[in-house]
Amino acid sequence: MDADGDGWSNYNEFIAGTDPQSDTDLPSGEPFTSVVWEDQVRTNSSNTAGVGSSLEKTEATTHWNAGAVSERYLEGDGVLRFAFVEDGAVMVVGLNDWHIGNSLSEFDFGLRFSLNEVTVFENNTVQASFPVYEVGELFSIARVGTEIRYQRDGVTFHTSTVASD
Repeated sequence: MDADGDGWSNYNEFIAGTDPQSDTDLPSGEPFTSVVWEDQVRTNSSNTAGVGSSLEKTEATTHWNAGAVSERYLEGDGVLRFAFVEDGAVMVVGLNDWHIGNSLSEFDFGLRFSLNEVTVFENNTVQASFPVYEVGELFSIARVGTEIRYQRDGVTFHTSTVASD
């Protein structure tokens, strides 16, 4: 959510110590870091300075037959942040150790968005489901030590019971 319409989410402004209600009190730097996508299958990608990266499926099918891999990876603590920008679409975002295909079972830690529900799944097992999300909300999957935290606009809504290597 971006209450003041300045391009920075309330969460990012909170972390930076700026006022999310003021469109003149801005964090320094860019709101998002662009990602370079590799191994794209049935997707188009783009990067926009100050906004970040986008990845879009090119075929209108209900199958899990598209995807891509970021060339960036986490070493130690880190966070993957993303905004859901299309109402009603189905997508999966997550972390894994190895890229071998485009299936749900590939993700070690992930979020699936469908039918206005967010589902946490780990190692191909549903861990929890949460109703209703809105376009523009900022989601995160954070690794702190061996703990994985799932966040929505900066608030943790689920912490994994499975340790991350």
